[in-house]
Amino acid sequence: MTASKVALTALFCVFASFGWATAADAPCTNPPSDVADYLRTHHGWKILQVGDLVSDDQALWNQYHRGQCPGMTLVDFDGSGEKFLALALLSHSNGKTTEKVVAIRHAKRGLKEYTLAAPWSGGIVVIWRSGPDIAKEWDSTKKVHIPHGSLIVEKMESAAQQFYLSHGKFHYVQISD
Repeated sequence: MTASKVALTALFCVFASFGWATAADAPCTNPPSDVADYLRTHHGWKILQVGDLVSDDQALWNQYHRGQCPGMTLVDFDGSGEKFLALALLSHSNGKTTEKVVAIRHAKRGLKEYTLAAPWSGGIVVIWRSGPDIAKEWDSTKKVHIPHGSLIVEKMESAAQQFYLSHGKFHYVQISD
């Protein structure tokens, strides 16, 4: 290989390494119009992206969920085929990061928001959908039959909750800690 080809290859690698977070965040950058509408009315909140995670968590996310957005997914919580948009949202203010997890869905008067995890600070969670399942409470023998889709909300390498809809209300099972 000539010196110029080596130099071009090295230059390509440098540019590719700077673009890694951007490429990894691609699934989060073009949200559906409902999400864009929601974010316009909730100033200061943004969708959690791979680049928002610490490097260890970025690597874990890419290992297990490559090509998915850690802050946005669709879930059919009730089996109707009409999916909820689940969002992990971040807000940065006064040097402090706050996060919340919501599910939004069309209702008679626009979008209806369901807060699944209230705003908090002190650690970022990722979300992804899961299919029908039998969820086991992490510290007991309690099992919950989840007949439709559910949402996993995980603080990576720490704890996870599985949210599901039952009789019109959201519930969760603590599946790890």
